[in-house]
Amino acid sequence: MAEVGIGSRAYIHLTGKAVLDMECRRDMRGAAPCAPVAKPSLWRRWWERGRSPVSLLILALLLVSSGTGFTWPWQVGGPWPSSSKIPVRALDHPTVEQTAAGRADQDVLRFVAYGDQRALADGEWQTMIDHIRRIDAGSPLAFILDTGDIVQDGRHSDQYWMLRGILEPVVHLPLLVAVGNHEIHNNDAPIARENTAAFLKYLDPAFSPTRMYYRKDIGPLRCLFLDSNDLVYGTETDGEYAPSPESDPALVAARVREQLVWLTQELAEASSWPGPVLVALHHPFVQSSRKHEESARFLWSFRPNGPQGPTFPEMLLEAGVDLVLVGHTHTYERFVLEKDGRRMQFVNLSGRPRTSFLWMGDGARRARDFRGAEVAKLGEEGWSDLDGWRIKQAAVMLENEQDQFAIFEVGSTGAISMDVRFLNGDDADTVRDSLSIPAQ
Repeated sequence: MAEVGIGSRAYIHLTGKAVLDMECRRDMRGAAPCAPVAKPSLWRRWWERGRSPVSLLILALLLVSSGTGFTWPWQVGGPWPSSSKIPVRALDHPTVEQTAAGRADQDVLRFVAYGDQRALADGEWQTMIDHIRRIDAGSPLAFILDTGDIVQDGRHSDQYWMLRGILEPVVHLPLLVAVGNHEIHNNDAPIARENTAAFLKYLDPAFSPTRMYYRKDIGPLRCLFLDSNDLVYGTETDGEYAPSPESDPALVAARVREQLVWLTQELAEASSWPGPVLVALHHPFVQSSRKHEESARFLWSFRPNGPQGPTFPEMLLEAGVDLVLVGHTHTYERFVLEKDGRRMQFVNLSGRPRTSFLWMGDGARRARDFRGAEVAKLGEEGWSDLDGWRIKQAAVMLENEQDQFAIFEVGSTGAISMDVRFLNGDDADTVRDSLSIPAQ
């Protein structure tokens, strides 16, 4: 096989070679290397060598699980490699600044958003990317927004090369990312932050392992991308979990402080921004699913400026944030958050939960119906600081679970519209939720 050079398809080639070598070793029966060897089919060998109760049970499981979305325990992480043969290189998509000239004569800013596709990288994510490519060909998109979990484990550099291959059909579109917990390995492995920073450094000149938050002004839209990992997996007093021994607690605490100073300043400036303001972060602060509830409760009551200051969602609301996009829970739901006459839309676009072994272990990710009793239900689940809030679960994926992405349009006046499209085989035209945010 020819030598493989570094490029967007490098990992694909390496994978192909590994599979070929494995097949060669498997087929060798004293013949020349890689010579084809005739052998009976798997079914015939099983039939001839015995039909034990165990083998019958395995066969029954295979037949029952076929075509049902079933996932074996070893498949939950998807097809991601656990190797680091090729160093990470910055993604070579254009930036939104580089494509700004092409949008100058467009009255409507269109973009696509999705999240948590690392769990669906065995085909569904690729199908979604192809749909996005076709949508862009018909009506140009300005960028793609990903709410995080772009790889399974950011410690392994080859996963970023696999990601490049997945994104290749839309390589001409800018990709904006709110960093998720899987690419930085829950903040407990510095190499994961280094790999992620190397891959996404094109996003912002200051983007680095210690600074994974940034701002983008795109036409009438202002976007703030946060690193919620440092808030959730921060210090013992500032976050859900203490850093692992591999992380420097003082460094993490310093990152938290610096991001909060930046966020406070950005929100102060956003209050006078004439257009809509969008905040993207990986971790939600309100949700109906039980999985990751502790981090959501923490962010809901988190007071960045001290115990006498406003909570995190109050800060966003007071600054005039119109739309919050999150992920993490592997479901779809949308909330309307209101307090003191202000309103904020909260949209969780994070794919769908995978069915676990024998259909067990995935229930915690399932969204629940809180409609009509949202504040009471959240209180029962342990949320505090709910006084004065009106919370409406406006949409929720309870059944017919499918992967999804949203198409947003921002008009010249600042009005926002959203259509959420669910993948249904080859059909991505099924709109199961929509939203309109009037210009302020």
